[in-house]
Amino acid sequence: MQAESTKLNFFAKSVIMLVFILVFSIIYSTTAYSSTNKQQQLNTLNQQINNKKQKINKNNLTKSQLDADIKQADSNMYAIQTRLDKVRTQLSAAKTKTSVTQAKLNMLQIELEQKQQEHANALKKLKQLSVVLDKRANNFYRSSGIPYIEVILSAKSFSDLLHQVYYLSRIINQDAKLVKQIKDTKAVIEAAKAAIEKNKTATEQKQVILLSEENRIASLTVDLQKQKDSLAEQLHSKENLIASIGSQNKQLAAELNNEEGNATDLTRQIKEESRVISPEGGAFRPIPGIPSISGFIWPCGSRNLIHRGGEWGNNRSTHLHAGIDIGVSSGTAVVAAKAGIVSVGYDPTGYGNYIDINHGGGWVTRYAHLRKIFVTSGQVSRGQRVAESGGGAGDPGAGDSRGAHLHFELRDDGGGYGFSGTVNPLKYLP
Repeated sequence: MQAESTKLNFFAKSVIMLVFILVFSIIYSTTAYSSTNKQQQLNTLNQQINNKKQKINKNNLTKSQLDADIKQADSNMYAIQTRLDKVRTQLSAAKTKTSVTQAKLNMLQIELEQKQQEHANALKKLKQLSVVLDKRANNFYRSSGIPYIEVILSAKSFSDLLHQVYYLSRIINQDAKLVKQIKDTKAVIEAAKAAIEKNKTATEQKQVILLSEENRIASLTVDLQKQKDSLAEQLHSKENLIASIGSQNKQLAAELNNEEGNATDLTRQIKEESRVISPEGGAFRPIPGIPSISGFIWPCGSRNLIHRGGEWGNNRSTHLHAGIDIGVSSGTAVVAAKAGIVSVGYDPTGYGNYIDINHGGGWVTRYAHLRKIFVTSGQVSRGQRVAESGGGAGDPGAGDSRGAHLHFELRDDGGGYGFSGTVNPLKYLP
């Protein structure tokens, strides 16, 4: 009877244990699936966030280039406007010279026409006088000089004779003077006419040169105005593009803020769900066989552990060493275990040169005893080189280190000091 009771108790305990294992497996599997699904959503969100940040950075670079282009265009616009003002002044002066020269040509043309008319009048008078003299000469010399004899013979007295001879002589002298006066006037008119024509020819040549210069300056003015109009159009286009980039960045920033909030919520949910199955009193531990839940990679090529840290029990005060030490030679490349935001620090009595990478949701990885730091701020991607390991003798960034190695921590306190925020990295690394 006692044996049967013992068997019954053993069977009951076995059933209870089996039920417990089954329930725990269901909870474990459900949580794993839920965490995996949410981690996938988080990864998608983080990718979207990174894409938007890259887009904003690219837009800002484009805006900076556009600002530089606008500044250069403004400088070019000022130079063109200054030159245009100068050329317009030259054009105004050229037009004034052309106008003055044209007025002079008009006056010369009037003077020339007047001299031509005077010359024509002189010729007409000379021709008329020639007709009168010809008639008179015919009357006097019609019979081979007889008119003089007739005049003398017709005189009634000596006194009448003298009077007739004086009269004839006076008429002849007067006719001669008149002919000379007309000829002299004609010569003066011809000389004046020739001078006016010469002056007019020189002025016309000068006018041709002035008109050519005026046309050249006018053409240059048109070209400069076209350049100015083209620059103004470019400026307007770039200013519109800057305004468009501003609007786009504003929209991206709003979307980014919303997505980062969603990512923070998902990170919190993943941490809460992971704590349901954690045997460490709430410390996050990735589910075995599903490394995508943590998303961390080893921070260097080596997995040679020279210190595993403390006991990692529920009583964190028993921790003797936060994180793990990885045995690597000085100068080994150190990479980001996961994407995040970089900050740097220096602790001469402990970490030495170190980098913190904030992955969101309070999760931070720390890399200490560094010889060189390549990234001091900003966003980094998983696997990106951020530093070189140190810790060797004579290394100024070694801090409290007794040999070359990389100190690596995983924290859930946002990057504080001491052991209160550290968790066992080995439960996160593949």
